[in-house]
Amino acid sequence: MDTASTWEIVPLDIGNVARVTLIADWLWDMWGRHNGRSLADEIAKLKLRHGVAPSISPTFVAQSLNGALVGTIGICPSDYADRPDLSPWISALFVPPDRRGQGIGSALIRHSCQILRQSGYDSAYLWSEESNAPYYQRIGARKLTSVPRGVIMEMRINERE
Repeated sequence: MDTASTWEIVPLDIGNVARVTLIADWLWDMWGRHNGRSLADEIAKLKLRHGVAPSISPTFVAQSLNGALVGTIGICPSDYADRPDLSPWISALFVPPDRRGQGIGSALIRHSCQILRQSGYDSAYLWSEESNAPYYQRIGARKLTSVPRGVIMEMRINERE
């Protein structure tokens, strides 16, 4: 089992084409292809995020000590078009199935909250499928409202360790 001593969290180097492509492929496979987006759309979206909030590195990766990617997470101003009043968002948390259960996802969320806290935010929001909401509740999120195909949750950043 991996522990934080065998992987680290770093900002995504948007110039690393192989990493950007792998992350975009993960995100496309998880969400994009089901929404009619192409892999090229997902790569463009990932690159666009880096121009939106330059003071906050919007995508982080967990990498093993040998450099292999083991997870990713994003921070963005808005991730749900019908709720522009909620910002910022923690989005696109993904850990490959063979790496789940090792604390990588919760470490990525804690890292994102720390970055947002340092940037002056008190809360962050995330969208989840209803079936995944208990995971986020275990790490401190609370259900804010139900929406089509899921729930919006709030993470009180200042309450995080």
